[in-house]
Amino acid sequence: MFTIVLLAVVINANSQLLVYHVSKQVHWTHDGKKDIAKRGVFLQPGHQITITPQANVMFVQKDGKSMLLDKSGNYTFNQVQLMMQKTKAESISKNFFAYVFEKFLSGDGEEKQRVAAVVYRGKTVMLSPADSSFVFSTPVLSWKPESVSIPYRLEIKSNNEIFDTVLRKTTSLQLPIRFFTKLPQLVTWVCYPADSKQKPSPLLFLIPKKEDIIEIRSHLNALDKEFGKNQLLLKTMKQDLLIHWINSYHLN
Repeated sequence: MFTIVLLAVVINANSQLLVYHVSKQVHWTHDGKKDIAKRGVFLQPGHQITITPQANVMFVQKDGKSMLLDKSGNYTFNQVQLMMQKTKAESISKNFFAYVFEKFLSGDGEEKQRVAAVVYRGKTVMLSPADSSFVFSTPVLSWKPESVSIPYRLEIKSNNEIFDTVLRKTTSLQLPIRFFTKLPQLVTWVCYPADSKQKPSPLLFLIPKKEDIIEIRSHLNALDKEFGKNQLLLKTMKQDLLIHWINSYHLN
């Protein structure tokens, strides 16, 4: 009797599953409708998911357990839930996904961290640091100009610093030391021809507190190890991890 009651409590606690990631075409049947499954929707009792050939979908439940389903076919909520119960989860990933589940449940899962900009029709030249990344040591900003003879404007902004200059005959610059005087720093940077009236969307990176570096590195390594074969999914997860730390530092 105790076992039955305990099982009922577990199932009730996970009565909906977050669709965290979708690759290619996956259909979601719910409430008498059939839609394309998208990141952020919830699979619930009575719903069905249809995976087409070569497609896959990742589910996350409330306790942070996750499962990537890549076998084509039709699956009811109950079938997916039973498969989820048989999967194992790394503790680091489980904590991360529990956070993600709650963010989507509260309606904050699709927060926009990119800085809005006008449409840019030129060639984006910025190389590194990559967009939506963590930086653990003094970064060198690098770009690839269309011609070294063209002067380029470099703009760097953080939560409390601004750097704006025009550079000639160079393709890199070490981030000024003043950006490290107070951590963490959420940094955006953009590089474009100095005579251009438009500029591309800035790239963004986070310089965390020194005491958090070990934890963040461990998490990134765990994600690489567990999901490295799916680069699209891995990129999404690393972006969500970045958003998590931005929010924890109250930099959003």
